[in-house]
Amino acid sequence: MIEIKDVYLHYNNLDMNAYLEALQNISLTIARGERCVIIGPSGCGKSSLLYLLAGLFKPTRGKITINGQQVTGPREEVALILQDHGLFPWKTVLENAELGLMIRNIPRVERRRKVLGILDSLGIKEHAGKYPAQISGGQRQRVAITRALAQEPEILLMDEPFSALDALTREQLQNLLLNLWKERLLTLVLVTHNIEEAVFLGDRIIILSPQPGKILKIIANKGSGLVSYRQSREFYDQCSYIRSVLEGETL
Repeated sequence: MIEIKDVYLHYNNLDMNAYLEALQNISLTIARGERCVIIGPSGCGKSSLLYLLAGLFKPTRGKITINGQQVTGPREEVALILQDHGLFPWKTVLENAELGLMIRNIPRVERRRKVLGILDSLGIKEHAGKYPAQISGGQRQRVAITRALAQEPEILLMDEPFSALDALTREQLQNLLLNLWKERLLTLVLVTHNIEEAVFLGDRIIILSPQPGKILKIIANKGSGLVSYRQSREFYDQCSYIRSVLEGETL
């Protein structure tokens, strides 16, 4: 479904009067319905790779295709959830959640019906009239998920979506994400710096090197998505192995 072929990304750093190489020679294929997690050290280009998939950045070299079509900008079948939720503080929960549909000129009655239904399914419909500052971090993330799901995407891109949450809320939203993946037959690409989150959620785990980001290792992760996997010896062994790869102790 997604093909990344020989992709490089350079930034023009005006302060240093130089180009900085963020990503180097990235090639990867992601199948329809897969849960793919990207992990690596800070500054390795994880988020940049996600923004390339979203069509917000353009590669310096190489090509990205989705469903056989080259990515040249944002696409309707792709939704992106940002680390800071991307909510406007002056808009209510309902207004934030329906923003994507409003931009697409969906009639007000139709978009409110759809958004309220999703807010209800995620357990936050009663907060529809509140502002982001009046709800918790986990609830704000559910609003961001609602906004993305309302667009009925095929691909959901998530940039460290649970990093600012406490451990219990993070696990609850991880389980919620898995349920949504099953219900909606989504293709998930998630960036995280949390090893345990990567091992729990990812069918495949893509480990990037320090800047410039290159693919160090692609790990098949058969137990992912099962609640019982969290408590297993295999889960902890996989976490230890990934930590050793990130620390340069093994490949």
